[in-house]
Amino acid sequence: MDFTHEEEIDFDTFCKVELRVAEVRACENLKESKKLLHLTVFDGERERCILSGIAKWFKPEDLIGKKDRHCVQSGTSPHDEGQVCISARA
Repeated sequence: MDFTHEEEIDFDTFCKVELRVAEVRACENLKESKKLLHLTVFDGERERCILSGIAKWFKPEDLIGKKDRHCVQSGTSPHDEGQVCISARA
């Protein structure tokens, strides 16, 4: 296992990241990957789709209805109206 230290972000960059709790409404394995799950979550504002590399540790059916934490980073994706969700579960 590689424990190299990743470069830290500055405080101003950190302030642009939103942390949210969201309920998993749907979850399925991706056919193209053994590692990724496709999650549909509701964060109290709207439904979002997230790809998360957690398939090794979780079965899709076990995640439905669970609450999880996610990062929402503004202004980085043309595919999600300027927002990207990143699953914080590992």
